[in-house]
Formats: sequence, C-alpha cells, structure tokens
Amino acid sequence: MNGSTHKATLTTYPGSGFYQDLATTRAQSAEIIADLKANRWIDRGSRVVLLDFTMYNPNVNLFCIARYLIEITHN
Repeated sequence: MNGSTHKATLTTYPGSGFYQDLATTRAQSAEIIADLKANRWIDRGSRVVLLDFTMYNPNVNLFCIARYLIEITHN
C-alpha cells in the first residue's frame, strides 16, 4: 500500500496491511461490515485498526479528514 507509518501508544505501525473501502450508503456499508465480521476479518493476529474518513461541509466549502486508531491488545 506504500502508506505512511502511524505512531500509537504501544508501538509504531508501518504503512502496510489490509484495507476495506466502505460504500457510499449506510445500508451498503453495513453489509460490508457484517461480511467482515462474519469472516472474522479482525482476529487474534490483528494489532491495530485504522479508520480514515473524509467529511465535506458545503456551507463553508471545506473538507475534514479524520483518523481513528484502535490498538488491540491480547491478554
């Protein structure tokens, strides 16, 4: 994927891995997420989940990019 590295609390993660694009509608995105869950896309080998999304506010003609980083610890 040739992405940038991401620094988190536990460690720094390289810009590689797997990704899944969501759809443009809520219903289609819910189906994609249900399929990922049914096929155990996040398992004991997963260490981090990054959720990137872009929002657009037409009132002020601005884009906002947000990233959630969730580290997974296995005890």
